[in-house]
Amino acid sequence: MTTREFKVGQYVYYHPANRVTAKGRYVVIALFQKPDGRVRYLIQSEDEPSEYTASAKELRKAPGPRRRL
Repeated sequence: MTTREFKVGQYVYYHPANRVTAKGRYVVIALFQKPDGRVRYLIQSEDEPSEYTASAKELRKAPGPRRRL
């Protein structure tokens, strides 16, 4: 069984292997355990209404939420 590297509500940077325009800062909104034990993460953009699923290797930890001025 694979361990979960990220949790719901955590901020991450997304570095997709095949989507150049999807890079940026996201928040994890759900986890999906695949039958083979791998975990996929549903992430939502902090700046746009877009959502993607990503593997742990496409994500990096980011600091907490941005401060609103």
